[in-house]
Amino acid sequence: MAKVFEGIDAAAANELLMRSLDALIELKRARPGPDITTRLLQHRTRLSPEELAEQCVTLFGAGYEPLKNLIANTQLRMLSDQQFRGTVSSGMLTVRDAMDEALFTDPPMANYCLSYPPAPVNINGHVLPAHQPVVISMAAANNDPALGDPRLRLGNRAHLAFSTGPHACPAQDASLVIARTALEELIDALTDLHLAVPAADIRWRPGPFHRALQSLPVRFTPIAQLPEH
Repeated sequence: MAKVFEGIDAAAANELLMRSLDALIELKRARPGPDITTRLLQHRTRLSPEELAEQCVTLFGAGYEPLKNLIANTQLRMLSDQQFRGTVSSGMLTVRDAMDEALFTDPPMANYCLSYPPAPVNINGHVLPAHQPVVISMAAANNDPALGDPRLRLGNRAHLAFSTGPHACPAQDASLVIARTALEELIDALTDLHLAVPAADIRWRPGPFHRALQSLPVRFTPIAQLPEH
């Protein structure tokens, strides 16, 4: 899935992904379990193998990958931005505040919302031809200088990270809960977490669609394991 997003050998990666999902579906058909694939297999709509595989692709591509990026991008913001560094753990700012800022500046899906205009569209002198793909950049919209000073938007949740209108992400609420819980648990467990390299040395993964870190090197004091009772 990472290679699909990054556009590196995407065709070969997609072929491997589909073969793996076909094998997973056959495995769960023979050995059902308490998992999503089994539930999809047993759903009353009786999905075909092709439909089931595409549903699994959606779960991986739209569920796991962007959520992972949201958690990492927010953590980077909390560790590198003076506005958030130290204030989240002290209660002055919330994890949700940091998440909203990351969703504005570094949305996990930076460019997506593929659209095909049914007729030519003129936008400020630029003609978009009919029936040709147009990729919309949520990151560019969120970082538009016309929106004003970004330092004054604390608490503003009017970003387009989840799109909007009838095509908005249906899992927005669930993903925000999962990401916030992960970050809060991390803060509670590792109180002295800090970057292991300068923020300027952090590298981003290639790819036309996502805003994803290659890695997030950090340092922290190991926690002694509690004895089992």
